[in-house]
Amino acid sequence: MRVAIGLSIHFNPLPPLLFLVPNYSSQSSNVFSLKMNPFPLVPLERDAFDTLLDHAPDKLNVVKTSLITFVNKHLNKLNLEVTELESQFADGVYLILLMGLLEDYFVPLYNFFLTPESFDQKVHNVAFAFELMQDGGLKKPKARPEDVVNLNLKSTLRVLYNLFTNYKNSD
Repeated sequence: MRVAIGLSIHFNPLPPLLFLVPNYSSQSSNVFSLKMNPFPLVPLERDAFDTLLDHAPDKLNVVKTSLITFVNKHLNKLNLEVTELESQFADGVYLILLMGLLEDYFVPLYNFFLTPESFDQKVHNVAFAFELMQDGGLKKPKARPEDVVNLNLKSTLRVLYNLFTNYKNSD
């Protein structure tokens, strides 16, 4: 009985608004009660990249190539080149430099870590790039800085596509 209850708690087949908690006031240790979850998980909206990866992964390379071309068009001004979206944007440095180029300003080097060594420094850089995007009039990216740092392709694509749609006609 305890194994079954443990498995049901672990895999929690109940809706996210409800969960099982032990009822310690009871005489028996096998009694559980159903409680409301004060922090229900809100399902994220699915966007074009979810659909692309789920239903048309063959077209993913076309999107990646377009974004790499856009990014390189601007980063080549600094003699930088991107070949791999996930890994080269994970530390946030290229995102910050790209925002400076797109918005036509210099980002002082003391505002970010040019060679980040820790996870926190990378998250700081990506979060700073997100702030620069918002200062440039873009909406806050749906991706979290931690997701970009963790090499999440969908998050990186979302951020870069947001830049692409807003700056595709800029030189």
